[in-house]
Amino acid sequence: MRNWEIKARSRVCAVCGQPFETGQTLHTLLTLSGEECERKDHCSRCWKEAGPEKARSGEGTAYWQGSFKRLTPPPEEEAIKRDVIERLLKRYLDSEEASHLNLCYILALLEERKKVFRLREKIRDDQGRTVIVYEHTATGETFLIRDPRLTLSQVEAVQAQVSGLIEAEKLREQPGSAEPPATEDNMTVNLLGKYGYDEDEFKSLQSAYRSGKLSLESNLINYRNSWEVRLPRPSDSVDFPAAGSPEAAAGRKLIAAGKLGLILMNGGAATRFQKPGENLPKGAFPIMELEGRERSFMELKIANARAAEREFGGRIPVWILNSYFTEDRTRQILEENRNYGKEDLHTYCQGIMKRVIPSEADLRLHYGQAIAKLEKKLAGLPAGPEREEIRGEQERLEADLSGWIGELAGKAGDELGEEAGQDRFNPPGHLDTTLWLFLDSSRPLVKMLELGVEYLLISNIDNLGALVDPALPGLLSLRREEGVGLLCEVSVKPPGQKGGALARVYDPKTDREWCQLVEEFAFPLDFDQDRIPEFNNAAYSVAVADLLRVFSVSSEELESLSREELAERVKAVTDRLPVYVALKELKREGRTPLPVVQFERLQGDLTRLLEPLAVKTEDRFFPVKKREDIPIVVPRLKKVLFGRVIFGG
Repeated sequence: MRNWEIKARSRVCAVCGQPFETGQTLHTLLTLSGEECERKDHCSRCWKEAGPEKARSGEGTAYWQGSFKRLTPPPEEEAIKRDVIERLLKRYLDSEEASHLNLCYILALLEERKKVFRLREKIRDDQGRTVIVYEHTATGETFLIRDPRLTLSQVEAVQAQVSGLIEAEKLREQPGSAEPPATEDNMTVNLLGKYGYDEDEFKSLQSAYRSGKLSLESNLINYRNSWEVRLPRPSDSVDFPAAGSPEAAAGRKLIAAGKLGLILMNGGAATRFQKPGENLPKGAFPIMELEGRERSFMELKIANARAAEREFGGRIPVWILNSYFTEDRTRQILEENRNYGKEDLHTYCQGIMKRVIPSEADLRLHYGQAIAKLEKKLAGLPAGPEREEIRGEQERLEADLSGWIGELAGKAGDELGEEAGQDRFNPPGHLDTTLWLFLDSSRPLVKMLELGVEYLLISNIDNLGALVDPALPGLLSLRREEGVGLLCEVSVKPPGQKGGALARVYDPKTDREWCQLVEEFAFPLDFDQDRIPEFNNAAYSVAVADLLRVFSVSSEELESLSREELAERVKAVTDRLPVYVALKELKREGRTPLPVVQFERLQGDLTRLLEPLAVKTEDRFFPVKKREDIPIVVPRLKKVLFGRVIFGG
């Protein structure tokens, strides 16, 4: 698949052959047929005689009216810059590589913003894909550019990306200059720009981390305040409604009316799941064999949506949230498998953030806790091989900690070096699932409203227990009148399971108490988390109208506001929510891992803004964090999925 060749403006009428005069009105008709494109310019008399309505039949045609102009050379400096941009665009027009199609789209958009190109029309090719028809304002040439459905963050990357390309082109034009290499820096700029990296936000977080305002300690909900965490009340949760309940009946009506949509979170790197040399999004990993072939998380989730459509009637659109780790490969897999037979399947993408070097205080806190746990194990063990093994592990960790403190001294908050590659960056947390409904260029919320979606079920793509169930949207629709804004699914903690939980938080200064999800690492150190038997399953139900209300955006403003204006509305919300510090390890060849810090915002904190209600579930949470979990989980999963999937493709 490639773009089409540039079509020049004719100097004569396509019908009568008479030359156009300067200022004369001309009528342009452009027609797509497969991979062929035809442009015809008409004088007014011939256009009127040709019958314009008949001539414009079909989706693959574009028409516009303009004035004939004779070419005049632009000023020299502007000509050089424009020639460079046009040369870059023309260089990639004949390429079939997806990345080059994307680049053509971005370059053309930049030309439109500079008023070098005029957008004439958007049409569809014979496969239903959108094609943008541009006309060069000076030369009259027609450029046909495929719309690759990039995110707005990708579009906004154009200035940084093209700036680097322009400078490289200028270097090539200088006498005796060598071909500039594709440097790691250039690739980094492109990656960050493509995924909406916000340098100002990073600098602010980096500064807060260096000053100690952000740290592992600041993750605690009672950090530098007098808040108390209390047990939830019985009214803060409900049992999962039965199939014959009023909630389930209400939900069936909502689904039949096409008012339910799904969001599948697919942004994780799946580092614990990958084998050496593998490069698959976790959602694409085969998890079990059904109906004669291996099925992935993604295919099974989509198959469940199709089954629910058949069972309850109505259409259930699906949105898959990707990250820079997963976007390209996920979209490729979906295209190769024709969306697994699912209509109304969409993707959008979350943002990107830079990692930094941890402080000595955070190193000591994080690894000190791990060493203390090993010490506690040793205390209860008699002499023997197991005790020696744990003692060796403790000594290695103590030695590693000492080495890291020396190696990273004075570097707290510094960015990682180029040798870390893409590991320098991280998806900044799954609150992006909500934030990028507003920020992504595809404007997912606009599409949801167009399709009549009023309620969303959100879950991780690898949690195959979180299936479509009408009881959830039905329950939320009935409880919204009581002020409930968000359902969060919880289940009894399995032995050794960690995770956040719904709890009560009390502020003695204001004498106010509220209910919210508290992350496992945010509980006060002296709070016994085992006193709350259920934990958060990261599966949520929310009303679209409530999201718009929280972000102070009307349905009309979703379309009319610029990306910058929407970003301001989003920032007004995120400023009220915490940023967490997470310590991770990066593998290094022949060396100890490198501890790094990443900044994250988490979806559960929406419960600070929307009143939550916990829904107690069974057989709806099946975490598969590593390959060793598969044989344990799959037998039960097959029972849960029986009769609730329809495959296609």
